[in-house]
Amino acid sequence: MRSLFVTGGSGFIGRRFLSQIPAGRYRRIVALSRRPQLAMDGVTWVQGDLASAAPWKQFLDDTTDVAHFAAATGAVSAAVHRAVNADGTETLVRACERARAAGLLFVSSIAARYPEDAHYPYATSKREAEAIVRGSVVPFVIVRPTIVLGDGAPILGRLRSLAGGPVITVIGDGLARVQPIDVDDVAAAVTLLLERRAFDGGTRELGGPEVLTMEKLLGRIRHSLGKARARVVHLPYGPARGGLIVAEALLGGRSPVSAGQLTAFVQNSEAQPDAFWEALRPRLKTIEQMVKPAGTGVATRG
Repeated sequence: MRSLFVTGGSGFIGRRFLSQIPAGRYRRIVALSRRPQLAMDGVTWVQGDLASAAPWKQFLDDTTDVAHFAAATGAVSAAVHRAVNADGTETLVRACERARAAGLLFVSSIAARYPEDAHYPYATSKREAEAIVRGSVVPFVIVRPTIVLGDGAPILGRLRSLAGGPVITVIGDGLARVQPIDVDDVAAAVTLLLERRAFDGGTRELGGPEVLTMEKLLGRIRHSLGKARARVVHLPYGPARGGLIVAEALLGGRSPVSAGQLTAFVQNSEAQPDAFWEALRPRLKTIEQMVKPAGTGVATRG
């Protein structure tokens, strides 16, 4: 019987994934977290991080599947993105190789295929991490979710701020095509890949049931907040991004929003079609279910 080792088990996607694993699926489940965690049935927590394999390498062997969720996100410095997303992935991959781990599933991001951008270190570090995984001798599969929404999504609060004011504020022309997916659906997709042992060396992109423009997504989010229709105001992407680049320089990379994060407003974030996900599609959550405020019913469009 196989065991499972999970990095980023306390993160936004990782904790949803752990909660979905059927009882008895694995002989042992070990989850890595930088902070102490509350007890979870069937999960052994190890406190540590990817920088040092000493606390966790003992849990890897030739019967272990590895689900790698851990990542630095948000407006942290380029050095942190590289240290966690690229260097941390390399430490994990080398440990997996030494242990001859059975398989590695790496949760990357649709941003990994955005154009090269020196001011978007998250995307750069995810590309580097993917290259490290592809160069490994461990059987692997890479998953690239699109924009991940759902209760507690880090990006959802920012989108609500843009959508819920006196006007709907859109960065750029609002025509970028997006395909949001709910966090629970990402967790279910990872569960399915592991269940089918789909370590085929492929890169599978994962998006939700609907493709729409960024402007229309903001309109749907506004409706979910119970607000009336409002005028749309477009902020030019170039000046907005330039201002954030200056702010990051002045604040030493501690700006609450990074210039790179604006990329999602102008780059298409559609998943490439993949027949593997067809079994999941009838169960995928709708846009309204993804963006509804916690504790409310599902909003419907009028």
